[in-house]
Amino acid sequence: MAKKALILKSNNQICDVVDNEFPVTSDFEWVDCGDEIKPGVYQYDGSSFTLAYTPTYSDLRAEAYPTIQDQLDLQYWDQVNGTTTWKDAIQAVKDEYPKP
Repeated sequence: MAKKALILKSNNQICDVVDNEFPVTSDFEWVDCGDEIKPGVYQYDGSSFTLAYTPTYSDLRAEAYPTIQDQLDLQYWDQVNGTTTWKDAIQAVKDEYPKP
């Protein structure tokens, strides 16, 4: 299922990205978009999405890390099961987005 970007028509600003449309005023429109589209990271020119800026490795890592709640859950179950799931998940992000 494609994501939907909520676009403010007056300036093509991406206001929100959701799975399902909801009713909006005529000042807005819905546009199909990919999972990677995020408000503030991407811009919309009326026909396509482009990066609004080039994210740093730390921006990319912050987006890719599991939430703190998920990390705590992983750590708990690693303690119970004697596994390294949390360390593996964090290392995978660090490997995908290495420090320059």
